[in-house]
Amino acid sequence: MTSPPARGLVPHVFRPRFSFLRILCVFAGASALAGAANVTADRAAADAAIAAIQADEAQRRIAQDPLSRAQRALQRADGARGSADHEHGALLEALAREWAESGVDLVRTARAEAEANEQHRRASEAESKARRARTLIEETVARRTRAAEALKAMESAGVPVPPKGAPKPKVPSAPGSKP
Repeated sequence: MTSPPARGLVPHVFRPRFSFLRILCVFAGASALAGAANVTADRAAADAAIAAIQADEAQRRIAQDPLSRAQRALQRADGARGSADHEHGALLEALAREWAESGVDLVRTARAEAEANEQHRRASEAESKARRARTLIEETVARRTRAAEALKAMESAGVPVPPKGAPKPKVPSAPGSKP
């Protein structure tokens, strides 16, 4: 009979350095890091858009609804990640990004609309100035035509017409008026 081996002297059994469990953990960790990078991109984009909107009071008022929805989605994403639901956390962060980008688009649309209104106002002013100028030109042409007709009538009636550039004749003042 052989005696049992001493306590510290266990026969050496081949143990591979990387067991199946270790390899699985490495792959799971790598995929989690890849997913975290994507989640981080969505969250960073949402945070940046929210910060850009909140920087200006007028923008904050315009995009109030999408901004509050984006912030609520980020809070829900934090809750989901806190309860180890990373998949839904990632989806909620993507949703927050969409809401934040919607807010940015809404602000950009409001700015474009204000610019269009300003351009319309300028065009209306230019149109009214052109209309007034056209009216003045038409009145001047009409006066010139009436003056030419009056001149022809005077010439045909035999009234002497002063030559061009001659000084205007002085009209005697009315009695009782001051000189």
